[in-house]
Amino acid sequence: MDTLTLKKPVKINGELTEKLEYDLEALTGADVLHAVKELGKRGIVIGATEIDQNYHAALFAISAGISFEDMSLLNIKDYNIATIKVRDFLLDTSEA
Repeated sequence: MDTLTLKKPVKINGELTEKLEYDLEALTGADVLHAVKELGKRGIVIGATEIDQNYHAALFAISAGISFEDMSLLNIKDYNIATIKVRDFLLDTSEA
């Protein structure tokens, strides 16, 4: 489990949130399918998964136990940090 300390706290589920705990290692294929399905419902087409920020945001939301909509509440820097963490995690081939 990792923690993202937000530069600008936000209200999620009615509570001021200063930190988001997330676990990218716990993501499964089912989570990927769920993320793709949720994005599709919103009319968001995923391009290259390696660089698609919407895809990364959806996966971060799942790993943090928040909704995709909650991601839009994050300050731009916090949002970018979260999506970059997913991108870097997915592109890490050191264990391949």
